[in-house]
Amino acid sequence: MMVTNYRAGLFMSGSNFCCGGLDLRYLYLAVPLAFAFVILRYQTFRGVHPAFLGVLVASGSALLASVGDWLIRRSSPAFSDGAAVVSSSGAAWVAQIPPFVWLFLILLIGSTAGLFLPQWLSRLFRWEATSYASARQFGYMMLQRLNLATLPDEMVTALASALQLDRIALWLWQPEAGSFTLASSAGASGDTLPARLSPPAAVLERPVYIGADAPSVAAWLWPLQTYGFEAAAPLNAPAAADAPVPAVEARVGLLALGKRVNEEIFHTRDLEIIELIAQQAALFLLTAQQIERLREVPRRVTEAQERERFRLAQELHDTIQQFLGRLPFYLQVSRTSVRSRPEQTEALLQRCIADVESAAQTVRQIRGELAPIQLESKLTQPLVDLLERFRARTNLIVQAEIAADMDARLTPAARHALYRVIQQALDNVDIHARDATRVGVVVRSTDRQVQFSVTDDGCGFTEAQRAQAEAAGHFGLRSMQARISSLEGELTVTSGPDGGVVMRGWLPFP
Repeated sequence: MMVTNYRAGLFMSGSNFCCGGLDLRYLYLAVPLAFAFVILRYQTFRGVHPAFLGVLVASGSALLASVGDWLIRRSSPAFSDGAAVVSSSGAAWVAQIPPFVWLFLILLIGSTAGLFLPQWLSRLFRWEATSYASARQFGYMMLQRLNLATLPDEMVTALASALQLDRIALWLWQPEAGSFTLASSAGASGDTLPARLSPPAAVLERPVYIGADAPSVAAWLWPLQTYGFEAAAPLNAPAAADAPVPAVEARVGLLALGKRVNEEIFHTRDLEIIELIAQQAALFLLTAQQIERLREVPRRVTEAQERERFRLAQELHDTIQQFLGRLPFYLQVSRTSVRSRPEQTEALLQRCIADVESAAQTVRQIRGELAPIQLESKLTQPLVDLLERFRARTNLIVQAEIAADMDARLTPAARHALYRVIQQALDNVDIHARDATRVGVVVRSTDRQVQFSVTDDGCGFTEAQRAQAEAAGHFGLRSMQARISSLEGELTVTSGPDGGVVMRGWLPFP
């Protein structure tokens, strides 16, 4: 039928198929062309055969050429008589060459070249290429921009440009407040966006459409709909491999996306690309937060060193310095009374000897806490001594299970790390575990690793309290995790629903 129509259009330009000069024979092509557009636009086929594209290009060219031919004939009647063509031999012949022919050839050639579609048609037929190009563009724009102070502004600007949005806003998760706080926005101005969004306990896992025609929108996202946003995308940290759904701790932020500049609606497939971009944005934010924490490490280490120096100075003042201050007085008294009152002098010297031994024991204890030399060869006995000192200092019940066969299997670095982690966990129990009466320390060895845990029955903590402590500069738990992670181990610290804290981890054997 197409070939017949082409022949009719080329050589039989009659009025039987015309209506006011418009050739009606090609109008039926609008229906299959519309179906072809839908097939290509929504990827009905896994792949498109070149013959399909050839038929589509030829049919579309014929349809447009017929309409163009009609417009030209109506506007310029001179074209209705055709054009004179002279052969190379000089023999002249006149044929009716309708404008349809020239238009058809031009459109056919242009459409064939247009298979490498220009930018303004890319989204119609090559959705994946343009959408993934947006994600790639956003990634390129955000590279090397990891300053947490300016990152939210740079991020929304890059997203508005990459996705061609009229407005976009970013809220960051504040765990201590339990809500999202507005960090930055770009695009349409004049509206005062909500400063806080309070989500429910359930974590939003994927982007959702929240336009005016959305079938249902969560109540806490209604404010975004009223401000003209079309989609909301959660920024979540990567979940653990064994976690079925993201936990509240995985929340990083929330993106709200407005209308497209070209007024195109958000399709389900667009939400897939938005999910990919949201994952990129979450990783950028997490990286910036980690870099910011790393920048804080030297200051916090200095503060911890100062606190430790102060503690040691106080310990020396209360023990060694007090004893040394008394010792010259006792010796002077002994020297003056050694002949007149020998019995009192002997008792005084005995007291001095006892004080010297006590001071020496204190010095050995301080030295042992600073650098236990036994750790170079063994760990079991230093841990036993550590638990004994902890029991004497706190009067808590200590239940210990320490395997003796791990001394020869751990490297010196692993012994030091494990000793310090357990020591710091016990110090945390002493300082923070109010109402604690019992502490359990377990160190077991398996074929491939040493497993350890420190538990108490104190008051415990909430995630909000933990986040608040970290924000205030306390990084004891992070330093413990860093020690273990540096040796390719794992450490977790959790608080039970009924109180108490459980620190559990493992280290691999060489």
